[in-house]
Amino acid sequence: MTNKSALEELASRCEAATGPDRELDAAIARALGRAPVGLTEITFPRDPATERFAKYTASFDAAMSLMGKGWRKRAIEMDNGDCYFGIEVDDDSEEIGARAKTWALTATAAALRALAKEKGE
Repeated sequence: MTNKSALEELASRCEAATGPDRELDAAIARALGRAPVGLTEITFPRDPATERFAKYTASFDAAMSLMGKGWRKRAIEMDNGDCYFGIEVDDDSEEIGARAKTWALTATAAALRALAKEKGE
């Protein structure tokens, strides 16, 4: 698994994205150890055989798969075309949130920020 700053950087990339991004999905999968063995980059033209990892930036369900056990959705709202998603990691924690253009990007960014906070580096 990767370090806190790398997870924060991936969360920032999600917040800056304007839509689904398979390059970003691949970077997230690699960082979390969820990429197929040997995947180092996405090649063009794309080969579906090399893309066996979740579509975190396109699918809210895939983004939710990043949620840790016991984490709870705390806030979900939309404001001026941006989505906000907040996570509570435990009963005593402050909300960890993110704002992005789509629900999938927002939930992915928030989960990555929560994972980074758990690293505590």
